[in-house]
Parts: sequence; C-alpha cells; structure tokens
Amino acid sequence: WQVHKNFIADPLGREMVAFGDIVPSEDGRLNASAYGTTYWEKPGPWMSYFLTSDDGGTSWSVKSKIADTLNETALLYLGKGEWLAAARGKNTTLFRSTDDGATWQDEGTVSEDRQIPANLLQLRDGRILLTMGDRRKDHLGIRARVSTDQGKTWGDTYFVATMPSGDGGYPASLERNDGKILTLFYSKSEDSYSAQAAIWEIPE
Repeated sequence: WQVHKNFIADPLGREMVAFGDIVPSEDGRLNASAYGTTYWEKPGPWMSYFLTSDDGGTSWSVKSKIADTLNETALLYLGKGEWLAAARGKNTTLFRSTDDGATWQDEGTVSEDRQIPANLLQLRDGRILLTMGDRRKDHLGIRARVSTDQGKTWGDTYFVATMPSGDGGYPASLERNDGKILTLFYSKSEDSYSAQAAIWEIPE
C-alpha cells in the first residue's frame, strides 16, 4: 500500500477529507465525495464536493460542489447519469444529480435533527435504503427509511439498533442473499469503542 496524504485540495485551497464509498460508474470512472474545511484550525465552513478519477484512483479532480455548509456525504449511483447524495448538517439533506454529477438539486431533509450521518443502498428490488445514526439524547441508536420511488419520497423511520452513547453511528448497510439487511456501525461505551452489527428485516 502507498499512502497519499492531502490527495486533493478543494477550490479554496483547503484540505479535503474523503467520506463514504468509492463508487464506479459505467465508463469505469471512480467517484467519491469529500468535504473541504478549516477544521484543524477551527470548525468550518464546510463544503461538500463530488470527486472523480479517470486513472483508477491515482489522481482525483473536483467535478462539482454538492452543497455549502454540509460535510460527510454518502453517494448512490442510480445509473444513466443519475446520483443521490445524503449530506450531513444538523440533519441529513438529500441531493440529486441528473447530469452525472455536474450539478446538484437540494431535495430537502430526510431525517430529524441529529440523525447523522447517513448511508445509501439500492436493494435488489430497486428500493433505496437510508440508514443513519440517531444521536438524539433520548433516541440513541441506528434508524432507517425506505424509498420506493428512487428517493423522491420516503416511508416511516424504522428502529434498527441501540447505542449506549451519542458517540456512535456511521452505519454501512448491505443486503444479504436471504434478503436481510446487515448494518455495521461503531459505538462507544464508557471509555471503549467497538464495532457493532445488526441483522434485520425491513418491515412489510
């Protein structure tokens, strides 16, 4: 392995922090999200960007800005140049691109406050699963929502798993061969951290 620190700067010349999956598109290009920040000096202002690589990840370029004031952003490729992006602020906001990431439209929030950050997964039947950490004091845990129309509308919020403290979350989900969902997340209990796994079924 070779380590490439500070692999790209944002258009303002600030350090970029990568987040989420590296997602391939049909032409072999790699795509990812990252956010630019002055975090190491003082928090923000955050800006979320869409990055692309045409050489297998050796070099990256900023194709577009997804959002101002938001940071950790999960990507989902729907095919034919259409993308969804779930970005972290005080809650989770959904963005859509229909021109292969050149421009992004704000489609509104898809969570309550402090239900952050999120993960997006397209199931085999075409539905889209959104999983997110819930850091609200009286609701600590992992939650999920499902869309049956490519993210245009979302159903009820499901409970997936508990967390003992507000320091946790960052779920990643996949669909098993038996149709159940496996969701991994991290959790803090007292002074130790652990990786947690939940195996669950989406309610009918």
